[in-house]
Amino acid sequence: MSCRLLSVAIALAAVGCVGTPHHDPAEITSVEVSVYKAGIDKGCRDAGRGRDPESKTDAFCSCVLATLNSRLSQEEWQRATFYAQQRRDKEEKGVLAPHMPAVESCRRSV
Repeated sequence: MSCRLLSVAIALAAVGCVGTPHHDPAEITSVEVSVYKAGIDKGCRDAGRGRDPESKTDAFCSCVLATLNSRLSQEEWQRATFYAQQRRDKEEKGVLAPHMPAVESCRRSV
């Protein structure tokens, strides 16, 4: 899966994020972060469906989430979730961008 497809998957994750309107990323709950992460996983799998064998898509998407989980702090997850909920794509991508080279390694490992 390319970075472009991953971007689509992340954008789809934003659609799944619901919650009370917040004024600060620190107000984002762990439940909201979990919903955001589940949305990334679902978006990734949906983007790979029909394009790659299911086993390859599963391995890639599992790697993506494991990589992001190992690299993002709780505060970064809260900021990404906050921006996704507010449809502030540029800011959301800004939180995730430093970690995209590591995510790209998932493509080479599956």
